[in-house]
Order: sequence, then C-alpha cells, then structure tokens
Amino acid sequence: MDGPSFDQRVYAAVRRIPPGRLATYGQIAELIGAWGCARQVGWALRRLQLPSSVPWHRVVNARGTVSMSLSREGSDWMQRQLLLAEGIPVDGQGRLPLARLRWRVCELAGSPPGSPEDSPEERSQDNAGGGTDWEPAAPPDEHPQQESRRKP
Repeated sequence: MDGPSFDQRVYAAVRRIPPGRLATYGQIAELIGAWGCARQVGWALRRLQLPSSVPWHRVVNARGTVSMSLSREGSDWMQRQLLLAEGIPVDGQGRLPLARLRWRVCELAGSPPGSPEDSPEERSQDNAGGGTDWEPAAPPDEHPQQESRRKP
C-alpha cells in the first residue's frame, strides 16, 4: 500500500488546526477524503500516545462538546484542561463555542470563505446563523452530494 495510513492522514490534518480553533471529527474525515468516517477519526486520535505533539484536544464532536465517556479513561478531562489552557472556554458539561471557534480550512490556505477548500459541513455551519455560542451546534442538513453517494 502506497501513501500514508489513515491514522497518519488524520494526524497530519489535525496538526493543521491553529491554536484557539476547533474542528469536528467529521470535518477532519472530510478533509482527508474519508467522508462519513468521523468515528474512525476519533479512534485514530484515541490511538495516539500521550503526551502527543498532535493537537488532538482541538477535535470535538459535531454538537460542539467534549465527548465525555468512561471509556476515554480520563482523556475527556485532559481534553477539557488542554482547551482551557489554550484559552478556549469549556463549561461544566463540556460545551464549547464551536460556532465561533470552528476552524475554516481557508484560514490556513489563505483563500476566501466559500472556496473549494471549505467542506460542505463548514458551509452548512456558515449558513446556520443565530443562536448563542453555548448552544450545541445543530447537525448539518444532508447535502445533495451526500445523498447521491448513497445511491448505487
């Protein structure tokens, strides 16, 4: 097999997230060309040896919260502390201001919003509008191209 492994592609994408910004598992999956593989992104990040130079703590779920679970063996609390140390507010329930702090790929690429680098999930969030930062981000509506991918 040629090229980097799935985990290596995940780690490379996560390294691109700037300090003070957040990305979702699904956003990382789309960025590496693995549409619909958000859960696998989470498992790849879970396989990291801690401490890690990969800023895994900047990746959160689509609801804009730290995924709290006993199965994370304390990494959920570690994630919360790392985010707080980076200046990202996290409330007692693990909620984050995802709408305000979501990383846009175009921020790093230097291209304008709405460029091809923006994922469909990001464009959906850009158009969602309203709400406070502390409201969980609503899951994006299904996109026509996603619907067509499911048809034979």
